[in-house]
Order: sequence, then structure tokens, then C-alpha cells
Amino acid sequence: MLVTDYIIGKEVNRYSKNCYAPSAEDFEQSYFVWLCTAGNVLLEQNRNVKIYVSVDNRLRTDDSDAIGAKVFLQKLSTNVKASGGIPFDIAISLGNGEDIGDILAGANKDISIVNANSFALISELLSSEEMLIDGKERGVIIDSLCLPVTMTEQNRATYYAYTYYKAAEAGFDAFFFTANENGGIMNAEGDRRDLFYVAYMCGSSYYQQVYDYLGRLQGG
Repeated sequence: MLVTDYIIGKEVNRYSKNCYAPSAEDFEQSYFVWLCTAGNVLLEQNRNVKIYVSVDNRLRTDDSDAIGAKVFLQKLSTNVKASGGIPFDIAISLGNGEDIGDILAGANKDISIVNANSFALISELLSSEEMLIDGKERGVIIDSLCLPVTMTEQNRATYYAYTYYKAAEAGFDAFFFTANENGGIMNAEGDRRDLFYVAYMCGSSYYQQVYDYLGRLQGG
């Protein structure tokens, strides 16, 4: 099997939790070196390799142990370009569905958080001067969406289907669902959940059946 896409880290702007860095400044420099080193090694082996920087969906944050994804990515992009370094694309995690109320209502009350109703925020970020590379926008994927079983089956399936189609509409290159031990497409008895059928039908000729879920969304 030939692997050509690599995600370097996981939600790395949450440096205290995911990268064990003592400060934002230390982390930014360390990740810059890590990204460039890994990228150069990978590109030396295959010039078609795609390298992704993983961030969470908080564009801005007041937390002392994290950097807002917007500031982090713009600074990283500027530093990498100044060094003549590697090209990279963006992998964004959409969290754990905490905003299910906004999704079902067709709203986005927190404009600092990226979800299916606010993918335009990512488009704006990627089109900023700091993020452009050779005059072109970087690619973007969703590298994680993890919906807990505390949601109803229908809400989980609706959230997934809506996010899938909004991501496709926004031009994202890929969408990965992350299953925790209780939140996969099968239940404990091995029976298929609603999420299984929705994931199976999204993007297929069976899309009409997905409307049973999307019809629950206001303005969806």
C-alpha cells in the first residue's frame, strides 16, 4: 500500500493537551521545525506527498493552553514560506457535536467556532494573504468528527449527513468520522445504527433517503 497523505500531529494548536509544550512560543517554534523536518523527509521519498497540519475548530480562543487556529495557521504559513519550506494543507477537527442545537436550528451563534453552518470562515481564512501559497489557496479536509452516543440516533445521523453535504459544497477534499468506543456505526450488539445507513447513502444514488434526516433541519 502506498501512503501519500500525512497528517502531522492532532489538533496541534491545543499545544498543552496534545503536544505537551510549556508555552505557546516554545510550541510554535518546535512545531515549525517538526513540520519542516517531517515534510522534507516525506517529500524526498515521494514528491506527490500531501502534508496536512491538524487544528481544532476554534478559530479564536482565550484559553491559556491553546492558540486560536486562525492566528496559529497564518503565523505558521508565513514562517514556512519565509524559509522556502514545504507546502502544506489544512486538516480541521470539528469536535464532538457540542453545537448540535445550532446545527438543527440552522444557526451559528458562536462565530469563532467552525461547524457545518460556518465553513465560509475557513474559506475566508484560506483566501487571506498569509495563507496563500504561490497565489493559490491551500486544500482542506475534515480529519475528525466524533459524535457521542449521548445524542439520539437520529440527531447523530442528521449531524453527519448535513456536515457531509456542506463540506462537499464548500469544496473540502475529504471527511473522516472518528468513532469512540461507544459512538461508532454499530451498537454493542453488532447491529447497524442509523449513522451506518446515512454514511452508506451520503454521496450515492440513494441520497433521496438521506432527506428523511435532513428534513429535520431548519433551512437545511
